[in-house]
Amino acid sequence: MARTLIVFAIATLLLGGGAYFFFNMKDDNGANGTASVPFAAPRTASAASVAPAENQAQAQAPAEIEMRGNYGEWSARCIKGSEVCDVFQRLNIKESGARILEFVVSKKADDADQTVVAQAALILPLGILLTAPVTLAIDKTESGNVPVRTCSQQGCIATFNITADVMDKMKKSKAIDVTFTAVSGERMTIGVSLNGFAEAVATLK
Repeated sequence: MARTLIVFAIATLLLGGGAYFFFNMKDDNGANGTASVPFAAPRTASAASVAPAENQAQAQAPAEIEMRGNYGEWSARCIKGSEVCDVFQRLNIKESGARILEFVVSKKADDADQTVVAQAALILPLGILLTAPVTLAIDKTESGNVPVRTCSQQGCIATFNITADVMDKMKKSKAIDVTFTAVSGERMTIGVSLNGFAEAVATLK
């Protein structure tokens, strides 16, 4: 099942289209640039630069992906003709409409530990530092590090298991911050809204 999630995530990369433009984001002076000091303090993307896709369904290829409903900032979808389903939130750069991050949650693997209730994948931009873990923080409280599993021409994928206690926190919280590191050493923090997450994840059976 974990392999199925990775395959689904890669399919999402290929079918969703669009390039990643993390390194086209501009600083406060309007110039393209990255921090010169490795592992600088995380820079948080402002609400003016990053936002949930206005219509998550439009980001999918309708012939292959079947949308199953919207729940706040989250949406449910399945590969058409199968029971391979997930819930997700995609964040785009407002300026270009390009995807910068996608947070995907699906059913747990059949052979997962008893403490695991679901599995997740993060679709990240190319150009991230693979030796630096991706950090998650629920409502500003650090929840752990996530290794990057694989990359394609369209982006990189990090996968992890969600335990019962983490799932409970996600359902009750407002946001989860995802921090990753560019090859330049600059760290970027993207806030993912958890509005509607509890309702969306309830559709996974």
